[in-house]
Amino acid sequence: MSRFRALCFLAAVLPAVPAVSAAQESAVPSPAVERFDRFIDTASPFCRTAPSTECFAKAWAFADEDGDDHLSNTETRNLRDAVAGWVQWPGNRADDAERARILLGLSLLEAAGLAPLTASLDTDRDGLLSKEEVLADVRLDERPMEEVLKDPQAVDRRAIANRLGALGPMVSSLFRQVGG
Repeated sequence: MSRFRALCFLAAVLPAVPAVSAAQESAVPSPAVERFDRFIDTASPFCRTAPSTECFAKAWAFADEDGDDHLSNTETRNLRDAVAGWVQWPGNRADDAERARILLGLSLLEAAGLAPLTASLDTDRDGLLSKEEVLADVRLDERPMEEVLKDPQAVDRRAIANRLGALGPMVSSLFRQVGG
């Protein structure tokens, strides 16, 4: 799985790009950005060949900081901040095209808003996201994540776009640009 596809998946699950601090733009990444960079270094090669179910489990374990099997608002914000900081950190290994697409995806998700998007996924209204809620519009299987994300039969792109309301058409366009 390319870095872009791994980040695109995370961005689709966890929204928004915050304002970037001067520390994040420096050559010395924050601890959160370093942690995310290590995650990408291990997850990217793993997810190229591993079943999407295992790739998702690895991503979930990374995001679920307290290990309670749910994502809290704090955990989604922390991940969003790490992804946004990583993509803007000069030490990341994303090329310009990958960086631009990731920032576009994060910007679209920020426009939708973290709270409304989380609420649209939180079907049981407990304030936490479960794996089942996050994957409501995605069917993982034994294929690598990149193949699953390209498969319109495995990803209900219309449902994902509908969650974003007025931004849905832009998200549909982004899906067409990334393939599948």
